[in-house]
Amino acid sequence: MLLIKARSFSLTCLLACSVLFSPTLALESRLTLQTPKKETSPEEEQKRRQELERKTLTLLDEIASSASGLKLPENKTFVLMSAGRLMWAHDEKRARNFFWEAINALNLMKAAKTSSPEQAKTAYFEVFSRRREILQVVAERDPQFALELLQASRQIAPELANSDWVFVSERDLEQQIASVSVERDPKRALQLGRESLAKGLSLELVNLLFQINQKDTELGTKFAGEIAAKIQSADIATDRYAPFIATQLLTASRPVEANSDRAVLTSNNRGPELQKRLTLPTEERRLLVELLLNGALSVSASQMLVTVASGVIPEVEEFFPGRAFLLKRKMAEQQGRLDQGQLGNYNSVSLNRPPEEILKTAVKGNDEERRWLEREAVLQAIVSNKAESLREFVTNQMEDDSQRKRLLDFMDGQEIEFAAIQNDPDALRKLLPKIRLKEQRARAMSELAILLETKGDHDGALTLLDEAQSMIKLDLQSETKSNAMLSLLLAYALIEPARAFAMVEKAIDRANDDISKVLLLDKFVETGVAKKGEVILQQAQLLPMDYLVLKYGKGVAALARADFGRTKAAADRFERYELRLFARLLIAQALLGERPNAIIVELN
Repeated sequence: MLLIKARSFSLTCLLACSVLFSPTLALESRLTLQTPKKETSPEEEQKRRQELERKTLTLLDEIASSASGLKLPENKTFVLMSAGRLMWAHDEKRARNFFWEAINALNLMKAAKTSSPEQAKTAYFEVFSRRREILQVVAERDPQFALELLQASRQIAPELANSDWVFVSERDLEQQIASVSVERDPKRALQLGRESLAKGLSLELVNLLFQINQKDTELGTKFAGEIAAKIQSADIATDRYAPFIATQLLTASRPVEANSDRAVLTSNNRGPELQKRLTLPTEERRLLVELLLNGALSVSASQMLVTVASGVIPEVEEFFPGRAFLLKRKMAEQQGRLDQGQLGNYNSVSLNRPPEEILKTAVKGNDEERRWLEREAVLQAIVSNKAESLREFVTNQMEDDSQRKRLLDFMDGQEIEFAAIQNDPDALRKLLPKIRLKEQRARAMSELAILLETKGDHDGALTLLDEAQSMIKLDLQSETKSNAMLSLLLAYALIEPARAFAMVEKAIDRANDDISKVLLLDKFVETGVAKKGEVILQQAQLLPMDYLVLKYGKGVAALARADFGRTKAAADRFERYELRLFARLLIAQALLGERPNAIIVELN
């Protein structure tokens, strides 16, 4: 029951704080605000944009100043960090002050007392994760400033007897800052990496090494040699990082022919980029192989060490061909001891098979594995133009009625997304009669209306939207209905803003009602969505700010450009102080143009 209430609350807050925006990723890449009916000169347009930016920066200053009125340090930190990130490009000095204030608020969280070891662990990780997020944001702008903030906010991991918890160290944060700084200054990143390496091995070092090598192969070669030397001085059987790092060095330094097809996503997510081969002298490679091999073949070798060593079989056969058989035999012995249930790894299922075959495999997995495979089958079918075939298979072959409906509904949603991305009104028209849920059909009609508007058919677009509106009832507890309403709101924002504002204001009033009821319940039954009477702005039940802006930012930009004052007034219509600030942040971030690079589509 508690989970249901928390989930309902998250849906309510999601609609409340993003009721101005659209729920579709497709719109981010293909829509622009409709051309004003009154033509303006370039000079007038430039003045209009400058005035909008001035208002937005003023709003951002107000948001940061208002953070002091929040009760929870974690909420203050979130608001100030968000404000600093947005302000940086416009007033760096002011942004730095915001980040210092965010770190100071975080120090208040560190100082909070805990009554049990379990609470101490939870508090440590909560502060650490928020601190890491701030440092990551700052490091992208000024790595040296990030190190200053790190020094000013150092944490001491709690000393817990007989604990299986592994605490991420300050060194890991230093290495993450170094990784971010590679793009700006590879030599400085190498210096930071060396300082960290002197304190010990960690997996973050490998990521840093690959980034440095991608930027400067000469520096990468030097650093790789230094890491290899550090591994040589470690105990391969007891060091938890050495085996993994050695394996990654060896695989990354394989001959070009073996790695010619390997590509990685660059750290700034600009797209797939062929990873440069790591240069490691032959003798250093041989020594690493020997170290791994000796450890894996020892009588006391752990299952983990043998498994890791199996990843460098080609290198073992290259340098120690006579011993490769021994390693393979030990691997076989180990696998024979494993329970068959441990051998099933649905993440390794070949996705090159037909979507129908992937769905057949899905039924054998647990809930998480099944949903992951179902999602992959659906997306593969849509991208490969086999959606109709898979739809027939699900309709005729799926015996479980609830599973069949869930899959068909998910297919509907993804086909709508894909057709919108492709700017394909014909595909949307063909899809409409197949869609089972009327809310999904209304969403498709909203997408189609936007495409018609961009093609100049304003009357046709409005007719579609009016029909779609008659199919949707405002229900803040239903994710499907909420998404349909949000899609309709964005469409009206782009086509007929006055209608959108009227709907927004009505929806916010309804949201205020529902939020009050849930918070009243929270006084008697702890739901985890509020603390000290204040909604926690960053929590598992709510979507991250970047995700919200990516999905919903186009709508708020459309409304704010149409009428900034009324859009701000809509945000201020929320009764909860913290939600007003959250909504204002969404307005500022949407208008100032910061966007995350990717999202993950989930099968709900």
